[in-house]
Amino acid sequence: MAMEKIEFKRIGKVQAIDKFRPDFLPLQITLDGSPNGLWIKCFKNPKTFRGNEVLGIEVKDNIITFREHESQVKETLGWIENYISQANTVYKAQVAEYQARQKREKEQEQAKKAELDRINESLKDL
Repeated sequence: MAMEKIEFKRIGKVQAIDKFRPDFLPLQITLDGSPNGLWIKCFKNPKTFRGNEVLGIEVKDNIITFREHESQVKETLGWIENYISQANTVYKAQVAEYQARQKREKEQEQAKKAELDRINESLKDL
């Protein structure tokens, strides 16, 4: 089974995808992969927020879309890149925690099986 990508970065330039109203643009950026639902949840719930949240931010496949005033795009991109970085950090920690829990559970199961094998070996002549 292939290892799922756990860290993402923005690639390419921001693109305006429509003209919503004067000076207010729907925009998109591309990630270097398609994150899963847990990463997206981490992205949408960063630990630090900008004062007035990025409007209409959505993640679908490897595309992040949002709306912003043309004059604020550079600042907003900084915040989105910050959100991506925070999502990577939190998601990697959650994956590591999950893997550690899986390892502990497997070790406990193996220890339980070894103990049962030992008991059954001691009972085999009874």
